[in-house]
Amino acid sequence: MKILYLVHILEDAAVRRRAEMLLATGSSVRLAGFYRSASPVTAVGNAPAFPLGRTRDAALVSRIGHVLMAIPRLWRLRREIAGTEVVIARNLEVAVLGLFLRAFIARRAALVYESLDVHRTLLRQDVVGRVMRAIEGAVLKRSRLAIVSSPAFIEHHFNRNYPDRPPFLLIENKILDPEDRLAGAAPQQEPPQGGPWRIGWFGVIRCAKSLAILDRLTRALDGRLEVIIRGKPAYHEFDDFDGTIAANPHIRFEGAYRNPDDLQSIYSEVHLTWAIDFFEEGQNSSWLLPNRLYEGGYYASVPVALGSVETGRWLLRNGLGLVLTDDVEQALGKFLASPDGQERWKALRQAMQRADRALFLSGSVEHAQIASVLSGLGRVR
Repeated sequence: MKILYLVHILEDAAVRRRAEMLLATGSSVRLAGFYRSASPVTAVGNAPAFPLGRTRDAALVSRIGHVLMAIPRLWRLRREIAGTEVVIARNLEVAVLGLFLRAFIARRAALVYESLDVHRTLLRQDVVGRVMRAIEGAVLKRSRLAIVSSPAFIEHHFNRNYPDRPPFLLIENKILDPEDRLAGAAPQQEPPQGGPWRIGWFGVIRCAKSLAILDRLTRALDGRLEVIIRGKPAYHEFDDFDGTIAANPHIRFEGAYRNPDDLQSIYSEVHLTWAIDFFEEGQNSSWLLPNRLYEGGYYASVPVALGSVETGRWLLRNGLGLVLTDDVEQALGKFLASPDGQERWKALRQAMQRADRALFLSGSVEHAQIASVLSGLGRVR
């Protein structure tokens, strides 16, 4: 099966994981998309890539222009793209390019729309929101399949807005394990010893409300709680990310990490994983299932989540995690300061270690199922 994967950021680690997953299905995979690095990206892991232009973060209007400019570039690649059987478009902006491909170049290919987040512009009730939903509706109407990473996206967005929609395939943000090397018991590293509680906040760091809560909580507990932040901060979402951390001796930012190489080391040094996101409360943040849920889960770091959102509901369904139903700051502070907090945490950690590894890992069985679904799309005629 020949797959062309259209993406908005070629160097994104999540794009690389998805490309590796598609390769693990036995497919021939090529990518085309935009990049944000200084030089064009021509390969993603073991898959060749066609760079379509350079974009930058949080510049939606500019990115729309780049999408339009990419159309003639795709036309020049028509010989290389010939024979594509499945076109997967990772988000709405590149799905527009998928429509162009289906109309003029890869006319026999099946279009698959992958929605990893529901962008806030799609949920606006003004003319901008209506236009964006009209575009997404046109993409869905012409797609043979839609891929989502959380069932809440289907329930709260797609079912409510699009009567004419294709079947959905749920692919959660699990750790990639194509050869089932990780499928045994979770690594039995010792829990962090002595000293203060440690919370790890890893991945894409974009929630200013979370930083404010952790800032206040660490100060209130006065040395009994440390917060370790690693990953990629979205600086434009914070008033002063670096300044807040510099002013608090109990919070430290330790930069980017390698996925999956560093996962065991970073999660083994924390007691709890911060799996709370207020970035788009009541919308995308309430519906998503983040990477850190699976990464921390596999390495038995206890996730902290809200019971009112999909992450908390996922944990409750599986009998895992520290799920808070009250005010986050008050409830978590009470847990950490409680005399029996250590014993409660040990029980939560043991539950993480006993959990089915398939909750956190995407292995050969799941990849075979994905391959079956994609190959069953057939050719659009």
